[in-house]
Amino acid sequence: MIDKPVVDWQEHYRQLVRLSFQNPWAATPEGRIYWIGDLWEQWTGQSPEEVFQDGWLGVVHPDDLDRAKRARFCSVRDQALFDCSFRVRFRSGEHRWVRARGLPHFDAEGRFLGWYGMTDDINDQRNAEEDLKLNEARFRSAYEYSGIGMTLISLQGRFMQANPSLCHFLGYAEQDLLKLDFQTITHPDDLQRDLDYVRKVLDGELATYSMEKRYRHRDGFYLWGLLTVSLVRDEEGQPLHFISQIQDISERKNAEERTLRTLRERETLLREIHHRVKNNLTVIVSLLGMQSRRSKDDRVRDALTDTQNRVQSMVTVHEMLYGSDDFTQIDLRAYLRRLASNLLGSYACESRVALMVNVPPGAVDLDTALPIGLLLTELISNALKHAFPGGRRGTVTVSVEYQEDAVRLTIRDDGIGFPEKFDAETSPSMGMKLVSSLTRQLNGRLTIHREVGSEFCVEFRLPKSRASSATD
Repeated sequence: MIDKPVVDWQEHYRQLVRLSFQNPWAATPEGRIYWIGDLWEQWTGQSPEEVFQDGWLGVVHPDDLDRAKRARFCSVRDQALFDCSFRVRFRSGEHRWVRARGLPHFDAEGRFLGWYGMTDDINDQRNAEEDLKLNEARFRSAYEYSGIGMTLISLQGRFMQANPSLCHFLGYAEQDLLKLDFQTITHPDDLQRDLDYVRKVLDGELATYSMEKRYRHRDGFYLWGLLTVSLVRDEEGQPLHFISQIQDISERKNAEERTLRTLRERETLLREIHHRVKNNLTVIVSLLGMQSRRSKDDRVRDALTDTQNRVQSMVTVHEMLYGSDDFTQIDLRAYLRRLASNLLGSYACESRVALMVNVPPGAVDLDTALPIGLLLTELISNALKHAFPGGRRGTVTVSVEYQEDAVRLTIRDDGIGFPEKFDAETSPSMGMKLVSSLTRQLNGRLTIHREVGSEFCVEFRLPKSRASSATD
């Protein structure tokens, strides 16, 4: 059996008090302090004798003095618990918050004997509480007066709180909105995507998410909102609820819809314009063909055929633009292939002249496509008419090379070549004059090679906006 030591409980209590951050005190039934711990003097510089004689109210902050006196008076009057927080002047000169609590005690006969109490330095705790209150007030102010809808959403999707902006946006009073969940007022086409995001946030795949979605107003119509959602978790990482912000973007979405509608209308108008231009030019081509077939003069017939082919190159541009989704650009490879093939058929040379078109993918705008098409028409027509006389066989090659913002268009044939005295600059030919004029229109440079057959090379530069699309 272990012998228990004899304990001096008074000494034991005094040592515990010294280790404590609380200062003990005792008061008479009249409220006068007759015993106080050492911490009080360390805090305030007021000795126990001064406390016994003058009382502790002398070091209380002037703004808290009336409240402290009133608390003492009520405690004495009612012989009840004394509990009061107030500021006390410390040795350093600063005022710090303390909390004094005194428990009334009575003798065996029930006579009131006074209070035993403790005083705590709660300054840090009080400041933290004040900061918390300030932050809560700021959050509440931002929440209540924000121009953006804010709400707390339960894990099941029910509204827990809603600020005035959100209530105004949706047309509900808060008490009515709290009876709903977000699934009920979300547009059916947007709901599944929203739920997928919620699942990813709950699974930890996303910390937050944003999406544009439609909400059903209380009056039944839909409004567009920009939703931003984050998840609040407890200290153990368990989900508590969602915080959502909903910004009204209906005006922007309506403006976007009006813009898209205007663009669609303009596209329809442009498509109709290209269609009508193509039809009008096709009529001209038909008239030129009819006149060519009626003419008995070979020179007139050839001139009409050349003109017909030139107009046909313009018809092809508008026909391709009419069938395209992009009215600003044309596929140069497809365009040149169609032109070359049409020309081969126009001169009935398919059986003896092979056509090769080596053009990489790329697009140019209408202002560039038209002169290129007319150039191709003139140079291929010239080759088909003059390079292979007497039913001679041969090949016409069309090639395009892109170099940064430069384009090199080459039309080459392996026919009989140019006459020795031929000079493109002084040639009276309508076709060659047109080639020179079109080259100048492109701000390009024309070179001619005669080594094998004939080769026309036109080099020109594209504006940057065109060059980027041509080489994509």
